[in-house]
Amino acid sequence: MKDNINYGTSMLVTTVKLKSSTTTFYDNNAGLHSGEAANEFTPEQIINGITLTGVLIGGQVNEVGWDYVAKGSPSFAYMVYDDQLPSGKIPTTDTPNYTLVWDNWNASNKDKDQNKVYVALQFKNETGKDFWGMHNIIRNKATFYLIGELDPNKMPTDFKKPGTSENATQTEFTNNRGWGIDWPTNYALPPYDTDGTGIKQRRVFIQDFKTLANFVIGPNSLKSALVSIPDLRSSQLSLGLSVDLQWRNGLTFDDVILGGE
Repeated sequence: MKDNINYGTSMLVTTVKLKSSTTTFYDNNAGLHSGEAANEFTPEQIINGITLTGVLIGGQVNEVGWDYVAKGSPSFAYMVYDDQLPSGKIPTTDTPNYTLVWDNWNASNKDKDQNKVYVALQFKNETGKDFWGMHNIIRNKATFYLIGELDPNKMPTDFKKPGTSENATQTEFTNNRGWGIDWPTNYALPPYDTDGTGIKQRRVFIQDFKTLANFVIGPNSLKSALVSIPDLRSSQLSLGLSVDLQWRNGLTFDDVILGGE
């Protein structure tokens, strides 16, 4: 009765926006066909012409223990697929999408960098015309995927050393693996150390916390579009979503560029 009861799951909060409301967006036609120009899209065609239909989250495990962290020697090779999105539209800051996930604590990386997580956003092309992605043509009304990387070890822009107004360096942020998280003070979250205290190590998903990922469709995002479901275990993925990290109660991944700059 003395301590809070915490949720055993974590949550990914997903939003999507355009990099700019005035820029032109390009496909990969010029990259695949020598001498041809890229197809161009206006911001209105993108925001009104592509619909987010699913979120695929990699780096998950298939079994957790009593403390709701991975059991044994996990491979983190599983995915969560969420196709229950708000109103069938691109989720914004006003209408974010919420997906429950497991805490992705990796015990073998204690006192090291915790795992990156790859997220694929599943879109439907409803622009009224075909376009060329990374390898193939994506027909009008077809489904395609863009990938983003959530890296808990990347320092947010203008991150301040806790308790000061001084900017931290990336090295300081890397060496202080608990920075950036609003850790609870009146109870200990799993995983537990040998003395029973919670291990305060930054990671993408922390149970009882929300992780906010603000994905951004950049002018070249469509060039990285894929027509098949990507293998989110691979470290050789071509990113369509880039992330600028902010940290609150859990992690915030801000301005995740889809398809690169």
